Amino acid sequence: MVIKPKLLIFKLIRVLFMNIANHFILFIILLTPLSAISQNKKIEVYTELLSPYQTQDESGKLSGLSIDVFNALLELTGDTASINVMPWARAYQSVISTKNSMIFTIARTPNREKKFQWIGSIVENQSYFWGNKEHFKQKKLTFEELKNYNIVVSRDSNGHIFLKENNFPFIFPVVYEEQVIKMVYRKRIDLLMSSTPTLLSLTKKLSINFDNLVPIHKTAGRNTKLSIAFNLSSDSSLVSRYLHAFEQLKSSGELAKLREKWGVTSQF
Repeated sequence: MVIKPKLLIFKLIRVLFMNIANHFILFIILLTPLSAISQNKKIEVYTELLSPYQTQDESGKLSGLSIDVFNALLELTGDTASINVMPWARAYQSVISTKNSMIFTIARTPNREKKFQWIGSIVENQSYFWGNKEHFKQKKLTFEELKNYNIVVSRDSNGHIFLKENNFPFIFPVVYEEQVIKMVYRKRIDLLMSSTPTLLSLTKKLSINFDNLVPIHKTAGRNTKLSIAFNLSSDSSLVSRYLHAFEQLKSSGELAKLREKWGVTSQF
């Protein structure tokens, strides 16, 4: 069978066009970042209400420094998230038992170091023991003197662990951070542990006069890194994407801007 010249030219042009198109597609794929072509994930997140890092208004909308940082990470990774707000003890146990889940804002301490895959520190804070000004005329106590007083803390929090490790005898764990402030303000409990930014934010929210609370003792060496972390058995590829995204937030200056927005800066 004889192929007409015009038909042969047409077939050659079609083959040439298909080869060019295939090479162009391959070229585009090679230039596209892995995060852009990988399947986006829905991240299961566990957190508590802790002002000014995670707060919630009457409509249920979440806001705060850590919420803003996390949303910025989602923009970089292209992922979506389900944020589960619950008491701290429950949030902690949930992330421990759920692969590929995340928790914030969590204090990065030596006893937790090997229990999580850490993404980055949102801010560093210094903790103090605080008391009601009317109850404490003498505004300073030694570390050992603190053990003579009742101290209220959020259950299974970093502060709770610290008190148990140091053999404090009178510990009163509660479910919510707001309960901690109210009990000391109403002089039902002697002392609480908190950083200044958290105490300032909570007293404002609860319409409590911050000046009625005084720092009794600075916890030496307790520079706490408030961080974001993944469950220990999470996929390495997932963790790597968030490590990279967090470094982008830091290097671009966006993290510093968000700290400034919320009036929170590292205290060291």
